[in-house]
Order: sequence, then C-alpha cells, then structure tokens
Amino acid sequence: MASSNGTQLYAQGRARVIQTLDPSKLHPSDYVNLAGAKPKCFTPDSTFELGYNRLPHRIPFPKNSSGFLYLSSTTDKPQSAWEIRFRVTGSNAPRSFKSGADLLRPDHKPWHIPVRSLGNKQYAALWELLLQGGLVDGALVRLVEQ
Repeated sequence: MASSNGTQLYAQGRARVIQTLDPSKLHPSDYVNLAGAKPKCFTPDSTFELGYNRLPHRIPFPKNSSGFLYLSSTTDKPQSAWEIRFRVTGSNAPRSFKSGADLLRPDHKPWHIPVRSLGNKQYAALWELLLQGGLVDGALVRLVEQ
C-alpha cells in the first residue's frame, strides 16, 4: 500500500501520504489527525499502529491531535538519542509547525518513539521514511538494523 511519494497513513478512515519526517520539508499532505484514532501506517512490508499510551491501559489519542509526525533531532544529542515526535498544529500549513507544540502523554512528557526502536518491524514504515529522506547516517543504520 505504499506509494512512490511516501508511506500511507490511514487516520480516521482517510488515506494520508506522509512524504517526510523532516520538519524543514513538510507538505500539507503530511498533516494527520490522530484524535480518537488508532491510526495505522502501511508499507509494502509492514503495518503498524500508532498508540498514544499503553500503560496502565491503551487510551486513544486526545482531541485536537492534528499535526505532523517529525524527527526530533538536535546537534547536542547523538543520533541514537533522537526521537519521532508529533507536533500539534492549528492547520495543515507547514509553516504552522514552528508555532505548534509537541503532543504530550498523560505524564506530561512528549509523546515519542525512540529512533533506536525503529529497527522493530512494527516501525518499519517510519524507519523507511528516515532512510529515504537521508536523515540518518551509517552508524545509526548499523545500530538500528542489528
């Protein structure tokens, strides 16, 4: 179910094509609504569900969970400490990313998926986007794909 443009994310019954996880290269089509959903990502090899919170029980994403999945990376942290996060924004305009805020979990910490976890088959679609976008270097590729 992948397209040449990226990984398809189905949220709220509508297909959304995520083209990038790079905040500087976002497109309006990268905007997704996760509110109340258990969205699934699809690639030719994998399907995975984005969960909001697993402990003590699974709960849906909160209202107003519309925005962009992105790679949270800083030069002061090694790539192995980078994360996939979700930036809540008021519109699908890529310029709204800067004024948005990261989605918080119930414990008030940012919702995230550690990059080092992307080697897990359930996150293959996100890992594929990072590789396609040239967002990670060879050392991280070796670490994650071990």
